[in-house]
Formats: sequence, structure tokens, C-alpha cells
Amino acid sequence: MLVIIDPALDSRMSHHHFAVLGLIEEARKLGLRTTVFSHRDYAKEKGRAASIPTFTVSPYIDPETDDPAKLQQFILQVNGAIYRELSGLQSDTLQPGTLVLFPAITANMVFAVAKWMSEIPVDRSPYWALCLMFQMDWRPSGGLSNAPRAFYEQAIPAILKAHGPRVAFTCETDGLAREYQPLTGRMPIVMPIPTFQFLVKEQDGPAERDGTVISFLGYTKREKGAHLLPEIVGGIHADRPDTRFLIQLMGHDKALVAGIKNGLAATGANVTLIEGPIEHVEIIGHLQASDLVLLPYDPSTYRTRGSAIVTESRTIGVPMVVPAQMDMAAEPLELGMAVGFEKQTAEDIVAAALRALGDLPAFKAAAKAQAAAARAPSQYLKRLIESAASDGVAA
Repeated sequence: MLVIIDPALDSRMSHHHFAVLGLIEEARKLGLRTTVFSHRDYAKEKGRAASIPTFTVSPYIDPETDDPAKLQQFILQVNGAIYRELSGLQSDTLQPGTLVLFPAITANMVFAVAKWMSEIPVDRSPYWALCLMFQMDWRPSGGLSNAPRAFYEQAIPAILKAHGPRVAFTCETDGLAREYQPLTGRMPIVMPIPTFQFLVKEQDGPAERDGTVISFLGYTKREKGAHLLPEIVGGIHADRPDTRFLIQLMGHDKALVAGIKNGLAATGANVTLIEGPIEHVEIIGHLQASDLVLLPYDPSTYRTRGSAIVTESRTIGVPMVVPAQMDMAAEPLELGMAVGFEKQTAEDIVAAALRALGDLPAFKAAAKAQAAAARAPSQYLKRLIESAASDGVAA
């Protein structure tokens, strides 16, 4: 049996929804029954995966303060709330032979998970898998702080003390796994969380396009370089006036979104806006209609963490513009399906995009060549089960 516990699973228009769909599909092929514990808001979603609404607090909330003491106090309070809700989970779902997966651990929940796991007797212990999704200094609102680090440094040793050989840690990149290894002891298993690979068919999207299409998809955050979009679009448009742009705007920072909209309108470029979250079928269609995907991300906050848009672009087979120092971009850059930039400035990102556009057929060919492998069925659960077996544990 597979049990997925994800307090951040609150919408079917999120990467968490895609991941759970992928995991459920893989579990079905492996003959595993799946139980999902989600945020309570997920119960309101039509077309959602079957789940037990449990959590009322998101592990992605972040206070509007940079004071380390206040930030630590906030993280402690969120952990307390998530711990109380974890303590109410159905006890019959936790038993030997079950694989319990947390697909996205954050500082806001790692201490809660450790405390809850420590209270479960070893003779009732399932096999645990925890995806360490982010750098220890990452904040959900963007930016970095050392305040969250202490929660990982206390929680991970406590988890290992309670259930050591029955615990597997995963990370989406080698760099992130190396950052966590001093705490986890052995190297975490490196593999990206699955997305909508199983929904993508062998197709190239529209046969004919009216000019080159460059897209930016995902949340409107400064760490994602959204604030630079007017300058980036304006710079590319000045050199390539026939280029079309597909820009998604969504997020809680209304002032940022409004400023970007006004700035894009002033560029005179051909821009199509997607406002708000969209479903996975729409994301697939937009990526298939794109010739190049912009990821103007902050190299410091994205240095070793994963990126669903990178995984999804590879799945579809679309070239990318990426931070050269981003760990998850290393393979796309090596495969010749991406162009890297050094600094998160509009000037550097425009230059990288123009290099890609200057040899676009070669970049598109390289992206398509690796897409079949990227679309291969997820083996995330299979690798976790093999890890359990190597530890002498049935899962």
C-alpha cells in the first residue's frame, strides 16, 4: 500500500496535483492501493484525485518579516499546527509493509514530521520516504535566510534516530543531495518528482505557427525573474519583432503582477497573457505550442533545488533559457537543449535568448531527441521499494 501525505496538495492546478496523479498512476501499475492525505481545500476541487481532506495549513506560507527570530517563531508555529493534524491521521494506514511518502518537505513541516514519526512505535513502522525539496536556507516567498536551517538540523537526526533503516530521503538534484548528506548520513536518492509524463503523447503540437513563440509559465515571483519580464520581452522584441510571447501571471503579489502587465503592454510586443492558474492539460498544450521556454530564475535560490517547469519542458521537448549555475539545468545544457545565463539581469537573459533564437532548429532538435527518455514512465516508487529491499525492509 502507498500512503501519500501532502499538506500542500490544495489545488488541481498545482505541481503537487500533477505529482500525485503521476504517483497514483505508477502505484496502479505496481498493483499498489493508494491513500492520499491532502489539504482540506483540495476537497473542493472537481476532477481531483481521491483524497482524505486533513490539513488546514500550507507548508508554503511565509511571514512578511526578515527578522530571523520572528521568522523562526513563525516556522515553529506552523510546524505545531501541522503536527497536530498529523497526529489525527487514521492509525490503520501506518503499518509494516506500507510505503509512506512525503513528496515535498519544507522547513514549515519538517519538525512536525520528525516529532510525529518519533511517536510511532518501531514495530508499527512503515517504510518512510521524504523528499527534501528545497535548500535549507530557502523561503517560500522567495529569497534566502539561515533561520529555517535549524529545523532541518534538529529534525533529520531525530527521524533517523526513531526509524533509521526504515527511512529513505530523496532530492531532485545531485547538488541538493550533497547539501543534505551531512545530515542524512548516506546520499539521498536523486530523482525528480514525477509530473504529467504519463499524459503526454508523441506529438509536436501545432503543425504551423505564426512566428516563434517564447513562453514563461508558473508563479509570478521575483525569484523566478518575473519582475524582469517587461525588460526581457522588450529586449527580444527589439531584435526579433516577429516573436510572439506567452506569459502566465499568477500569485499573491498583486502589485508585482499589475506592474508586469503594464510593463509588457508598453513594449509593443505581441504578448498573450494567461492570468491565474491553469490545468495540466492546458500547460501541456502551451508547452507544445512553444519554441522556447524562459526560466529567468535567481541562481542563488534555484542553485540546487528542482524545477517542475524544467521537468515538464524536457517531457514535451522544448528548448529553455536557464541559469547556468542551476543544478537541474546541467543536463539540458550538456544535451544542447538549453542556453545558460550567468547573472539574473535582463541584459544577460536577453542575450541568452537571442543565442537560442539564432540557432533554434538545433536547440529544438536536441530537445526533441531527449523527450522520449524524459517521457518514460516514472520509476519513483519502484526505486523507493528497491531501496527498502536493500535495507532489508518489505515495502
